[in-house]
Amino acid sequence: MTVVNLIAKGLICVGILFSLLNWLCLFGSLCKRRFVSPAFPAPSLLTTLGLALMESTRSYCWLGLFTDYTLFAMMAAAPRLIAEVWHTSSFTRQALLAAVDGPRHFMLSLHRGGYFLLRGTFDAGVPCGVKGGCISSFNVAGRWEKISEGRLRLGSYYGERALTLVPEGTGYAASEANYPTNRRFLYDSLDGLRFHRDG
Repeated sequence: MTVVNLIAKGLICVGILFSLLNWLCLFGSLCKRRFVSPAFPAPSLLTTLGLALMESTRSYCWLGLFTDYTLFAMMAAAPRLIAEVWHTSSFTRQALLAAVDGPRHFMLSLHRGGYFLLRGTFDAGVPCGVKGGCISSFNVAGRWEKISEGRLRLGSYYGERALTLVPEGTGYAASEANYPTNRRFLYDSLDGLRFHRDG
């Protein structure tokens, strides 16, 4: 057995193994009605490559693409993901705002087309209320618009929450509406922040 055939068979075995795990994750999601993430993205590419390396299976290696569903899921999601990356890229940015509140640091990037990206980071992990866990950063995207008197309104993030930025000196004062009242840990609360232009 040649080295190429050994590599090919190894790729096929690994591809099929991860494909089976992915199918089990999908069936687990359907049975439990709770999302179970795939074990490995697009293992069918490994299977297909392994089949293509062996002369005896080369003519029908394309069948390996159909051993797993994640490749097709990624292809279906690709246009949306590319659009989301473009909407919040540095090429479309109109303004970059920053706010600091103790260990909490926020960067708010406003983009053309009414898109925004908010990134929160923490000097040290802060409690987030999930089984005693801590959080060190988060990202959230949404839509923004200019409203009366130079104010900016940010919405479409975390359900019904909405943030209004009111011009104040060289920056903005933040006022957040509809923040959940039953929250014990307010690590992601934006109310009362002072945003200033960064850079």
